[in-house]
Amino acid sequence: MDIINKKIIAILCIVELLYPAGAGAFQRVYLTTAQGTSFTIPADWSDVNTIEAIGGGGGGASHTTAGNGGGGGGEYATISNVAGLSGSVTVQVGTGGASGANGGDTFFNRTAGTAGTCADTVSVCGNGGALGSGATGGAGGSAGVGSITFTGGSGGAGNGTGDNGGGGGGAAGPYGAGRNGGAAIGNTNGGGGGGGGAGGGLSTVGVNAAIGVGGNGGQNYWLAGGGSSGTGAGGNGGNATSSGAGGGGGGDAGEGGKGGDGWEWSFATSSPAYGKGIGAGGGGGGSGNGCVAAGNNGGVYGGGGGGCDGTNTSGPGSSGLIVITYIPSVEPSARSIRLLGGVRLLGGVRLLYRPDSPFNFMFVFWTILRSETS
Repeated sequence: MDIINKKIIAILCIVELLYPAGAGAFQRVYLTTAQGTSFTIPADWSDVNTIEAIGGGGGGASHTTAGNGGGGGGEYATISNVAGLSGSVTVQVGTGGASGANGGDTFFNRTAGTAGTCADTVSVCGNGGALGSGATGGAGGSAGVGSITFTGGSGGAGNGTGDNGGGGGGAAGPYGAGRNGGAAIGNTNGGGGGGGGAGGGLSTVGVNAAIGVGGNGGQNYWLAGGGSSGTGAGGNGGNATSSGAGGGGGGDAGEGGKGGDGWEWSFATSSPAYGKGIGAGGGGGGSGNGCVAAGNNGGVYGGGGGGCDGTNTSGPGSSGLIVITYIPSVEPSARSIRLLGGVRLLGGVRLLYRPDSPFNFMFVFWTILRSETS
């Protein structure tokens, strides 16, 4: 083995000694509505952290009038390096609004206040989307608490003339604001508006309905996945076909499609599946006695529900989410195996073999190196 290769191997092994594998690996925790109101700070918690919150999506307007507006999408908020936490902290994950109800606010580390909203003293808070009210679409969540916030999309307007519902607004996400739901059309043979896409990027608003045709669902971050529009009598809108896209609006007397779930943070396919950086799409609007199936729902997490006609129930919004990411204060100890008695470096330091090291393949050369230099 030539002297250059020997030096390269020695340098790589010293780097591994100074910067062992796994050092600085982050930990991530997801809090849903099942969490309750308390979170226990982990024993290895550090002040190097990021807390993200998405408010619950608002429900489509209650079916007390003809042609109801869609619900607004939840707001995204984040803050980094929250210091001094220990014990347990008060949290809240906003619920999705039922038909005719606001989405709940999502917050982390409330230290004062009892309102259960972003008006309390909290470290970070994403406002829930507002309910649709009559034919008016609900506003997306906004004006929360955080160093970075993105507004949820507003619900699309319904229309009493044709008794058609507006699309739900898309939820905001780490990459940007949610998009607005599409509006219904004022025609007795009309359609419902498409649900809004979510999460910034190339995402688009839900398409407004036309005569006899619902609006297409808004596209997601990659300009893809919006649910197809329902066409003609009884034509149901399609569900979103990709994460973060909006559901399609129903045609004449057609059901709106479901908004696409988010695609944020976790790439795991195991259950429970959390959204994997993009926000969730809004549900499509239904029209003319068409909201009888399980459609119109906002996507997980924070999508607004689609509006419906004046006879059937509008779609609900989806619940919010808290994502906690931190660098552990103490790295978990790794098993070390001494190779050939260890390799003694300057100062008497012994180089130890670590099975999880990205450089462990280099140690097969140490026998050669030791024999040639002995």
